[in-house]
Amino acid sequence: MKLAITQPYLFPYVRCFQLVAAVDRSVFYDDVNFIKNVTGTQQMRAVDILVALLK
Repeated sequence: MKLAITQPYLFPYVRCFQLVAAVDRSVFYDDVNFIKNVTGTQQMRAVDILVALLK
């Protein structure tokens, strides 16, 4: 299963619609709170948790 998690913009662009069409499930997550200077590893851990919740 392909999953896309995106943070929406005020005005979506063409690539956003192409991404939604290319995956099985898409999540528009607009309430993201990350601490400044967070490493990529911590951000990926948050994505792993979110994916696990969607299963």
